[in-house]
Amino acid sequence: MANSGRDLQPGGDRPQERGLQQGRNLQEEVERVAETARIGLRDGEWETFASDLELIETAAKRLAELPLDGVEPTLFPLPLTNVMRTDEARPSLSQEDALANAPEAEEGCFWVPRILDM
Repeated sequence: MANSGRDLQPGGDRPQERGLQQGRNLQEEVERVAETARIGLRDGEWETFASDLELIETAAKRLAELPLDGVEPTLFPLPLTNVMRTDEARPSLSQEDALANAPEAEEGCFWVPRILDM
């Protein structure tokens, strides 16, 4: 949500709390957030999202109250490691074997019908 949670102040590292607009028309606020998120609302549907929006704002305010001095920002809670195997050459199918069951082959390649006209 663009107008809820914590945004960094320009030139500083302390978060600035910004909530839903004070004295706002709740329906207008929900419609503004929905438009920003490109979510289409049907008539009367804003009421459902109004309570959700207030819950999200409350949760963001609770998070903003946490003592985070000295805590480095992180994208993931646990360190990530590359789980891919090492890349090493090993025996594989020959071109002839790979094309053996192809319905059609042309010049050593699989032949497929064109599906897009360009």
